[in-house]
Amino acid sequence: NTKVFTRNVVLRYQFGGSNNRQHCKTFKRPSEYIPQNHPFVEAFYNLVEDDLYKAYGETHVKHCNYKRHRNNLNWNERRALFRLQWDDTLVFRPADKRGPLVVIDKEYYTKAMISMLNDSNYYAIISKQEADEIKYKLHKMINELVNNFNINTEVARFLEVEFPAKPHIQGIPKIHKDGTNPPMRPIVSGRAWCTEPFTIYVEKHLRPVVDKNQFILKDTKQFLLGPLQIL
Repeated sequence: NTKVFTRNVVLRYQFGGSNNRQHCKTFKRPSEYIPQNHPFVEAFYNLVEDDLYKAYGETHVKHCNYKRHRNNLNWNERRALFRLQWDDTLVFRPADKRGPLVVIDKEYYTKAMISMLNDSNYYAIISKQEADEIKYKLHKMINELVNNFNINTEVARFLEVEFPAKPHIQGIPKIHKDGTNPPMRPIVSGRAWCTEPFTIYVEKHLRPVVDKNQFILKDTKQFLLGPLQIL
């Protein structure tokens, strides 16, 4: 995104040499500051946009006389891709273990995910009132931490989520176990949920301790290369 890039350039120009960078805090909310664009940066942005239009075309801009970039698919391939794109009976998911893209029947995928969510050992249905109670308890705990001088007000603002988003679940097919009816690996995204800032806060403080622990494996590669390094 060229607009994001030019914004970062202007911010670096305005604050890159400032000593305020030394006082930046790790736990703070994202800045909403919009800098005033520099004329040179604005000219650079316009030139880049013009070159992109010339190279690839812009279907969303009216009265554009530039030619589109040559497609590397023939007519039959484009038609097949278009049909797949609008086929609401299929679901496209990446395979587990960094495998290829998997095309799954939507009905099978839905049944597999619902069956997984119905397992009361791992998942439970909660009401909106119960979700609000979780948010209230977290805010109450944050206020207690501030009153006891365990955290400052800036960290407290970082930890508070005023309008949390509900977590959502997705399934990753394990085709290495069954290529016909693969079981699903659940991936629950808690982004923007009221506990997300707490995980960032805890991970930041535990990471130095975890990295120094020789009995914790980072990934499969370390597990495989570990015995060789000992030898």
